[in-house]
Amino acid sequence: MSIKRNQFELAIKLLEELRIEIQNNKRYKNQMFGFKILFISAVLGLILANLDQVDIGLIIIPALASFYFDFVIAGYSYAIKRAGAYVRCFLEPILKESSNWPNEALLWEEFLTKYKFWQTFSKQGTIGLSFLLSLITLIAFYLSNWPPFILFFLILTLACLNIYNFIVFYVHLDEISKVTIDSLKKKEKEKTKGKTRRIQSLFKEFIKELSSIIRS
Repeated sequence: MSIKRNQFELAIKLLEELRIEIQNNKRYKNQMFGFKILFISAVLGLILANLDQVDIGLIIIPALASFYFDFVIAGYSYAIKRAGAYVRCFLEPILKESSNWPNEALLWEEFLTKYKFWQTFSKQGTIGLSFLLSLITLIAFYLSNWPPFILFFLILTLACLNIYNFIVFYVHLDEISKVTIDSLKKKEKEKTKGKTRRIQSLFKEFIKELSSIIRS
């Protein structure tokens, strides 16, 4: 009984520490999104206000910076979801067992994973803004006087960044939301099978998510 009590107290302590970590990461994530809006607005304003002195193609600068902010935001999102996965896989089972919690009453992370109550609007807004800025940049390229080979390289770069951005937010981050203790054990067993199947599964997930967005 004392061992279970110690496990329960340690689980509560870890839960409190992770709660602080999650709150900090949420605050940093929101601040980074604010910096993204501020930076893009400021640079776009400077370029548009001085079109008689600078080329409109310089809109590529805030467009590329937008992806940098997205990847930093994704890093904070990953940290938040990683903490949630640890709580779901290791802490909640201890809390449920030690407190005689009824099996039919799901704990929070378990509830989110089982019924897939995931919030998607923030990531749609994050990558949507970068995609919109990429479209604006393409229009700016059409009006600019830059050499065709440079424009081709920059357009290809924007296309790759948009695809990678989509994969990061809709595949990698969603994977963490689905993690369970069983999936972790299965992952350990499949670790030695190489990366080929992993790349194939990521591509399938990408096509699946893209198709669902197009249908909606």
